[in-house]
Amino acid sequence: EPSAEQTPALAWKDIGGAAAAAGPAAAAAQEALARDSELRLTLALSTIFSRFIHLVESQFASDKQIRQSIATAFTQKCNEGLEVVTLPTAGVGATSTPAGKVGADKSAQSPSLGEIFASHLDLLCRRELKDASLVDADGETRRIEVIVTLLMYLNERDIFQESHRGKLAKRLLQTTPNMDLENQVLSRLQRSLGKTFTFKMEAMLRDFALTGELQRLYAADQEARLKTAEYSGSAEKAELVVHVLTASHWPAYRCDPMQAPKSLDACLRSFRHFYATQHASRTLSWVHALGTAQLQVLFPKGVKDITCSVFQASILLTIASASSTSGRGGTNVADVARLVNLALPMVKMHTASMYLHKVFPLLTLVDSNGKPCPPNKQFHEGDLLALNPGFVHKLRKFKLAAPVAAKKEGESGRQEIETLRKAQADAAIVRIMKSRRTLLFPELEEQACQQLSKLFVPPPKLLKLRVEDLISRGYIQRDESDRNKFHYIA
Repeated sequence: EPSAEQTPALAWKDIGGAAAAAGPAAAAAQEALARDSELRLTLALSTIFSRFIHLVESQFASDKQIRQSIATAFTQKCNEGLEVVTLPTAGVGATSTPAGKVGADKSAQSPSLGEIFASHLDLLCRRELKDASLVDADGETRRIEVIVTLLMYLNERDIFQESHRGKLAKRLLQTTPNMDLENQVLSRLQRSLGKTFTFKMEAMLRDFALTGELQRLYAADQEARLKTAEYSGSAEKAELVVHVLTASHWPAYRCDPMQAPKSLDACLRSFRHFYATQHASRTLSWVHALGTAQLQVLFPKGVKDITCSVFQASILLTIASASSTSGRGGTNVADVARLVNLALPMVKMHTASMYLHKVFPLLTLVDSNGKPCPPNKQFHEGDLLALNPGFVHKLRKFKLAAPVAAKKEGESGRQEIETLRKAQADAAIVRIMKSRRTLLFPELEEQACQQLSKLFVPPPKLLKLRVEDLISRGYIQRDESDRNKFHYIA
């Protein structure tokens, strides 16, 4: 039986034994689950943590000293250095490769431990983890408990917070979420980290829950307006479902100034008018990048029901409308960009996804007479595009994948977190100085670390830089006789 002094070292040397101790069947199931380094790492941490907590509770009567030793070991390793562990099959030792330091700048291929935990919870909430221990609700609850407990050992919890919030937004807007599981995760996070930590996430769930009621009120308003004489003649047959997101709670999204096609534009104006009657003080901004559209397209060889992005739908409708009115049989990309009011590179990217698609080539190049031209992997701004008259596919309904612009998510996410940390440090320093009026820097540093510790542990250099910035902005001033003393003056 390990002593309290042996536990921290054993907790990291015996990961392979912990996985194999459950038996050959469980080890094989875990090996099938751990297909990439992130899942292997999270599974290894969860396994070894659960094993030693069970050992302490069953053999040592939950001795406080031993539990503190385990907490010290996990805190040190989670914030100093980690290893990506390859789980063994029964009777085979584990192998590991270095994964770098937690907290250092990482690329998208080497995320922080907070991002890894967020990814694991994302797969858990999507029910995409094929694990024998997750066959029932109790297994999911135990896994959530372990992940949140491990999260408590991290210093950079704000990285997990932002990553989990972004993944939650995708689950709510792009899938059919399991609301019971989402509420369970947030409830566990709130118990451990406080209501402030989960405030924005809970607000996101409230926004999502209000969508159904808002849609019901909008449908009733449409029915009432259709009965009026001036509206019945201009009614559009397009159906619209809107998710209203509170901008301060959801991740920042880009609002492109797209000129919607006629049918969609009529729906948007109708909903804007309805929403103004419900909330006169609020302003709506359309985030078309998050939207999807369902089109029924009549090709010469059959009707197809297409699900695509709003950008793709707008380009398709614009090309079809402009081609029929221009008399040239097609529309060039530059004209499409002007008509939909989007940047030319973005229009070319979405157009290429429909012209160069190997399975669903919805567009084709045509000459000035409207006759199809031979396929070309490259097209220019002046090339004429039209709906592909020869498009044939056995599926009547299909979904067209939207192109994704290449971007370095890891770097951009880290920059946003660094900017947010500066604002949080400024707010903490101002709150402390406003209440104390005069304070020495060591005391200010200690109190600021206490306030920020639930999100991240601020390095002394960051606090010194933020104090200097607040001095230059006129919030605090340095004492003339003691440079280590500061006064609140704002």
